[in-house]
Amino acid sequence: MAARKFLGSILIHADMQYEALREFDLAMVGAEFIFDKNIVKYIGNLRKMAVEAKFAQISMANLANSKRQEHIENSHAAILWLHDQFQQLERTFAPYISIKKRA
Repeated sequence: MAARKFLGSILIHADMQYEALREFDLAMVGAEFIFDKNIVKYIGNLRKMAVEAKFAQISMANLANSKRQEHIENSHAAILWLHDQFQQLERTFAPYISIKKRA
């Protein structure tokens, strides 16, 4: 699953790699035709939080200490949210990947 691979890459590197984002974006093309609007929104949130974490990390390098702390906290919060989503993925996508017989 592309979302799991994307999150795994972020968690392994504690950073969003641009190549992983590109692969995720390519894999998610047409998601609105496969998944309902809640899943499409969730996929968008995964991408948004990953990009926010990356932006906060990049911004830290050029800031004074007072502003830098704010970006550290933003990056940390985004990474923690993404970490929590790793287990949430299975529950979110379960209706689409379940092989159990439906009643």
